[in-house]
Amino acid sequence: IPVSKITIKTRTKSMKLFITIGLLTASLFMVGCNTTTPLITPAQLTTQVSGGIKIALDVSPSSAPDVALARDVICSAASSTNTSPAAIVTDLAALGITNTTSKVIVDAGLFVYEDVYMLIGTNTTGQIQPYLAALCDGFTAGLPPVSATAKASRKLLPPHLR
Repeated sequence: IPVSKITIKTRTKSMKLFITIGLLTASLFMVGCNTTTPLITPAQLTTQVSGGIKIALDVSPSSAPDVALARDVICSAASSTNTSPAAIVTDLAALGITNTTSKVIVDAGLFVYEDVYMLIGTNTTGQIQPYLAALCDGFTAGLPPVSATAKASRKLLPPHLR
């Protein structure tokens, strides 16, 4: 049974909204005063980011090149002392990514890091650097291998079965 373009667009918008709300909700659990320890470890940040990117790229495989470009910027920041989310956002804006789905995917991953950054409340490289490296690792793990071909998933998964 052919799926109409309207149905695909509606599902894509619903999935983007679901992913964004899920990541924002998860980020609320990490916000606290500056004297508390982070509620997640760098390894957990990597897992959250990579999982979100894998799900998002399954819905929108055409966003992978843009996410890969953003990953390069984030990993470049991770290898320097540029740990400020604002500085990273400025660098990402310079890429000129116009695909809104790609922007949502990158922003969702960056929100998790930004919340940890706010929780730690410092720009001390020693404290925040492991989380920025974990963000880079999460983007890298979430992207498909370079040799992988983009495939559209035609199998409906629960709870989307008809």
